[in-house]
Amino acid sequence: MRTRRIPWTAGALALFGSLAIAGAGHASCTGDDRLSLSEADCLNGGHTNSCSSKLFGHCISRNSYFWAQSTCSAQGTVVAKIDITGGTDKTWHLNDDVKRSGSHTDKHTGGVYCCNDLGLCN
Repeated sequence: MRTRRIPWTAGALALFGSLAIAGAGHASCTGDDRLSLSEADCLNGGHTNSCSSKLFGHCISRNSYFWAQSTCSAQGTVVAKIDITGGTDKTWHLNDDVKRSGSHTDKHTGGVYCCNDLGLCN
């Protein structure tokens, strides 16, 4: 009986792929692990959405601005999730008290949240 050997690179890729999938499922920042700003003592933040151009009363061009800042940097990392409607959410690991900000055009910011499963919130 002849056996085939799998090259070590294929085995390594399979191992790393399964670890990445398992890690992504655990650290999700969804549901009960996503706290609003009013529930998170360690996170300041906010967002604004505005319409920069309208056509027949409907917004055709949007602007969105968002920011987050840790208030517990001496105790550890605070993880902020920026919910981008119709786009890729942003995840910021805040290790200091520096205010981080960002913006989008043609996207809507749904909110700024603290990830209780990834870092400090309270």
